[in-house]
Amino acid sequence: MGRLKEIREKSPEWMKMSLMDLVESMDPTLNNKYVQMIVNIIISKMESNVKSISQDGEFSHYINEYHSRVPSYTKEFIESIPKEKIIMLTRLCDVSPFGYNDFRDISDFISRHMNNKFFGVDVNKIKTITELQQQNSIASIKEIEKEMENQVFVVLNNDNWLAIRPITYESSLKYGATTKWCTTSKDSYYHFFRYTEGGKLVYIINKTTGEKTAMFAGYSPQGNGYEISFWNQTDDRVDSLMTNLDSEIMDVLRNIIKDDTESNKSLNSEMWLESKRREESKEMVEKVSSGGPPIRLRRMVLEDPIPMEEPSIEELLEMDFAEEVSMEVAETLRASVVNYNDHMDNRPMATRG
Repeated sequence: MGRLKEIREKSPEWMKMSLMDLVESMDPTLNNKYVQMIVNIIISKMESNVKSISQDGEFSHYINEYHSRVPSYTKEFIESIPKEKIIMLTRLCDVSPFGYNDFRDISDFISRHMNNKFFGVDVNKIKTITELQQQNSIASIKEIEKEMENQVFVVLNNDNWLAIRPITYESSLKYGATTKWCTTSKDSYYHFFRYTEGGKLVYIINKTTGEKTAMFAGYSPQGNGYEISFWNQTDDRVDSLMTNLDSEIMDVLRNIIKDDTESNKSLNSEMWLESKRREESKEMVEKVSSGGPPIRLRRMVLEDPIPMEEPSIEELLEMDFAEEVSMEVAETLRASVVNYNDHMDNRPMATRG
């Protein structure tokens, strides 16, 4: 407790602020005449909010939201916390400088450190999220190599470099962990399949520093023509000369660009398609169970066809994974999909001017 107190005292003043600081700032008087009144109103509104959220069955949203950012606490433990406190903790997560990936990276680091996955790492000397991510990256290489060895094409693996071409979305998440690449997004899986269906996607990991770089060669999914591009961990496009890739790995990448392999999908099309269908299945079940059409299925209706082997809605419902969805859910899905006639005007007919 003494250590925590010392850290609190040394922290910046803005980190010590509380809701009471806001209350005090709302009262212009010198004798805090209106503080108690404002406190009474806040308490009343919080009680009303908790009651409303609980009656609507929406409180699980707060529990899931907090658990997704602080996974070290089990959902059962979070459910035991007073509801008012869970709401405030979730709101603090929202206003903190951390994004979702930052919370995940910190949680992963703590888990690895507690399980002695790092050697000679002084946690008190880590100052930036980049330093933490690099430690995660180095530690994760050995963890995922065995797990994902059949889901990637290994381009190079020596003492200095690991370069792979991910075939499945799952392997992309693993090897691209700690980056901001759209192809590793846990919320938008379709980016990975759009880039790897017709292009060559390579993830390069420096085994010494943990730094990750991505290379894409192919026709851009955005329709910008053929491109050869390099991306740093924060998803900024960079010139190849500005990367920390040495001549050894650059020679390997040049050979990939020039070889006859057309795309990551072509490395194992059956595995690629199986991974794609698996993600579409998950999204369909999740979105229907929440009362709305799956984003991916809505996209299939709204967008012009992308040159992919896209199944129709009926085909999706008839695939093997549809056996997990009840007929009632399937009917809900069919009824919830809105038909649009004009790609350039995606509003329903009834709402067009």
